[in-house]
Amino acid sequence: MKLKNIVLSAAFFGFSLLFGYFLAPKVNNYMGISFKEKNVAQIPGIGQILIDNSDTIAGKLMQFRLIDMGGVGILPDSANWGNSYSHNVERFSDVILSKEPFIDSLKFLRVKNQWENYINKMQRFDFNGIVFSGFLEFVLFDKVGNGYEIYPEGNVYRERHKVLKAKFDELFKYARYKNLKVYLYTDMVAFTPLLRDYFIHKFGKIDVDNPAFWKIYQSGLEELFETMNIDGLMIRIGEAGAIYNKKDWDYSSELYVKTDKSVELMLKSMLQTAEKSNKQIIFRTWSVGIGQIGDMHTNPKTYERVLSNISSPNFIVSTKYCMGDFDSYLPLNPTLFKGKHKRITELQARREFEAFNAFPLYVAPLYQMALREFVSKNPNFDGVWLWTQEGGPLRAGPMSIYPFHGFNLITDLNVYAISRLIQDPNQYLVDITKDWISETFGDDSLLLDTLSLLLLQSHQTAVKGLYIKEFAQWEVRALGLEPPPMLWIFKWDIVGGGSSVLSNIYYISRNNLDSAIDEGYQAVKEAEKYKQMAISVKTKVNKNLEQYNQLIASIDYQINLFKTLAYYRNYFLKYYQWLDSGDKDAYKEWILALDNFMIAYEVHQDKYQGNLDFPAYNFTEALAGIKIAGRSNTMIGLSRLIFILMLFTVFAGLPILQRKYSFYPLKSIGAMFWTALFSPLSSFQKRKGFCIPALGIFWYFLLILSSILVFTSFAAPQFA
Repeated sequence: MKLKNIVLSAAFFGFSLLFGYFLAPKVNNYMGISFKEKNVAQIPGIGQILIDNSDTIAGKLMQFRLIDMGGVGILPDSANWGNSYSHNVERFSDVILSKEPFIDSLKFLRVKNQWENYINKMQRFDFNGIVFSGFLEFVLFDKVGNGYEIYPEGNVYRERHKVLKAKFDELFKYARYKNLKVYLYTDMVAFTPLLRDYFIHKFGKIDVDNPAFWKIYQSGLEELFETMNIDGLMIRIGEAGAIYNKKDWDYSSELYVKTDKSVELMLKSMLQTAEKSNKQIIFRTWSVGIGQIGDMHTNPKTYERVLSNISSPNFIVSTKYCMGDFDSYLPLNPTLFKGKHKRITELQARREFEAFNAFPLYVAPLYQMALREFVSKNPNFDGVWLWTQEGGPLRAGPMSIYPFHGFNLITDLNVYAISRLIQDPNQYLVDITKDWISETFGDDSLLLDTLSLLLLQSHQTAVKGLYIKEFAQWEVRALGLEPPPMLWIFKWDIVGGGSSVLSNIYYISRNNLDSAIDEGYQAVKEAEKYKQMAISVKTKVNKNLEQYNQLIASIDYQINLFKTLAYYRNYFLKYYQWLDSGDKDAYKEWILALDNFMIAYEVHQDKYQGNLDFPAYNFTEALAGIKIAGRSNTMIGLSRLIFILMLFTVFAGLPILQRKYSFYPLKSIGAMFWTALFSPLSSFQKRKGFCIPALGIFWYFLLILSSILVFTSFAAPQFA
């Protein structure tokens, strides 16, 4: 029996070692931090931009030149701006009523006027299509069953949809009159409560793998194609849910389409209707990691697999230009270089992750490079969907509502330049830039030369101030995920303070730490130079002087923000270097940088808190991290004390010491600790009425609690 036990124990031990040997690398790969170099889409330098090679590359007028809705229907609600991260832009919030008459006629006239002004502006830029967010709000489902199965006669949804359909079709008719096609836009799967109930009653669940499920939406689309002035439908399946849902508005969307089969069923049903009506279906590949199709957006193999069975002249695929969201330091999207489908790319004129254009941020050099690549490598690439307003939580940034309210100067510049590039991506960018300056501020040659040089370099400077190149240039994996390249500033304006984030940025940047720090200060110097340049030619401005003054104010904001961020970057990188190495110079540097940051932070808050054009960044989390950092020396001392107490707790009660020595200091306490740890339920002789196992167990509880408190620097939970 004894031999058997030994053999079984040895076998179990060997199996455990073998299992651990094979499992450990996989766990480490998943839990650990890994990084490798990525092929970043580089913003062309000023030397490249100034070279005129427009005559050496064949140009191309793109067939699809689409825009979003801009700021049409968005109220400049100054009282509630700056306090919401909701992605619902609250468009038409004061126009559409939940009860009869369902539309406020006077406020609709304001929206109609905005729409016409926006359409006229976009027509001048030679855009030929507009994407309108809406779908279910116009559908009666008259073609389902007897026509009243989903919305009974007299039902509030039926009556509301009739009114919305008639009123908004006036807008669509005007757009088409101005030669802009109209595409409705919806997330899938989209619901109203009655529609959801209908699906549950008919299919027993939301059954996206059932062709009959999609016949319902198909009938609704057919109804719209026959009765409204629209030219197609754009569909997104990768984002939906509460973050996009409107308060007190029971039209919603949910993520159900997650497989190859459900995508194919959805698209084939919609295309069948589109082909019959000679309309178009635009499918967005923004799948953001959800389900079987999760990497369709960036993986050419998945893209091909998911869409290989879709073939229609009425089918267009829309994809963001980069491998991810609208961050810098990302490669161009490889799915746009190949494929049999008509392709368009999505570009953002108002860069949400780069301060929403609250300071000079001219993206035309980057987008020109991307468009040239796509046009030259994919014969099926033929268009752009430009976002003039969309992207991110509108009310978390400046109150810039394009082109109606707020500081929209940089957005207008980007829209103008991109409108020229999609007519021919090989135009000389310097000429495009000077044409906009001439239209906006005047045609003095010194003004044109100085301001164009400023603008053409502005995106590179913004990237230096907002990103940490030594981190951003790497493809980083953590917990199986790839975090965004900015990271230390969490989307969109929250400056991070968490050790899990900042320590890993330090870890990846540590071999070039001085360069990572200097980059922030370099951005400040470049912004200060831009201010000097702008002021030097102010006397040459002969129109829109107020807007020019706003431009200078935006550069002031940039200088202030970048200086604050540069000190913060210096502080936390040196702080983690000190924790990592114990270097005394690093300690002095982070203390100095922290002092400078706190001064800069106070100035930043005093000057920009509550400013709706140039809003202060959110440093709440950063300040929490600073609070913890300030306790570091105390926590180091306490952690060493706890470690000594733990060693004493274990070694003072070792049985060999208890047997060998009749007496040594704290022998009885050591015995109590040992017994409480290894035999808490056993009884033993009390010594002097002191050695009670319960007290030992309480001691271990105190040690564990103290360790947790020290580990969190007595600051958890940090946020309510």
